[in-house]
Amino acid sequence: MKLLKSRTFACVVMIMVILVTSFFGLKNKPVEVPEGGVKLDESLSTAYYEEFIVDEAGVLSKKTEKQLSIYNANWDQLAGRILAVVTVKQCDDVGYAAEDWAYELGLGENDAILLMEEKNGEYSFLCSGTFYDDIPNGLADEVLYEWIRKGNFDNAVLDLFAQVHLLHREYTSSVSFVGVRVGAIIAVVLLVILIIWICTLIDSVRYSRWNARYGSMPTPTVVYRPVLWWHRPGSVWYRRRRNPPPPPPRRPSGGGYRPPVNRPPMGGSRPPMGGGYRPSDPHRPSRPSSGGFSGGVRGGSSRGGGFSGGSRGGSRGGGFSGGSRGGGSRGGFSGGRR
Repeated sequence: MKLLKSRTFACVVMIMVILVTSFFGLKNKPVEVPEGGVKLDESLSTAYYEEFIVDEAGVLSKKTEKQLSIYNANWDQLAGRILAVVTVKQCDDVGYAAEDWAYELGLGENDAILLMEEKNGEYSFLCSGTFYDDIPNGLADEVLYEWIRKGNFDNAVLDLFAQVHLLHREYTSSVSFVGVRVGAIIAVVLLVILIIWICTLIDSVRYSRWNARYGSMPTPTVVYRPVLWWHRPGSVWYRRRRNPPPPPPRRPSGGGYRPPVNRPPMGGSRPPMGGGYRPSDPHRPSRPSSGGFSGGVRGGSSRGGGFSGGSRGGSRGGGFSGGSRGGGSRGGFSGGRR
């Protein structure tokens, strides 16, 4: 856990995050189109068009196959046509083989197919309908020959698709394209949120360690230095942890403390009600004695004695003797797909 308190470790984590982000961006960068070409809409689904890229020879990379499918998805939306690609190890006649593959894949009347042979470096490019009308003579030979002779089939098909894509500029008026890939934006946003969450977790762990050692000091001898600048000392995030709000007062679950009530003692003498000495009133008539208290006269300036014998005086003795008060299929090469 001491590693999380180190600034060097925090810098290493930030560098790793930047490298991962850069790798993610390069891996998912948009398809580059030649200057003047229509920008590709990479948010289109390519699952249907992947079946028209058949790499039996194993000379195309997965990235190239994905880009070719993106081209076909855009061309199908723009002009209703696609370009299928087939690679084989060896074949006797690439022209006849291309026609057979076109029927097997169920290409339509405006589609095209490119078949490339790995062993002899031969190829066949067949077009139909509007695709044939738009392709200039000799375009395929000009683009493909040198790349296939060098055995670079990836660059061969990518260059051909890029040149064919320039021919679709006239169809852009009928289709509205989204310039930015929505899926890539969402992925970048989620990645940024993940990075911030990881850095916040690191800051919380480092602050807990720092607070346990220096938090009780009025003026800490070591300044807390977070990874994220908005967690610095003085920020809302810092003050919320440095001076937490006091907990609410707890209400007693049972009966609370009750102050004692001034009651007369259960036994012994009872203090006089008026308190102190009270002289007798010479103008107050004396009550006649009713007897029953063993004789004597009620009078005098002080009360004394009790209930048995003597005069009924000021001090009363004795006691009270106890007691308490909760997608679609494609047809043939001549009109089947449409």
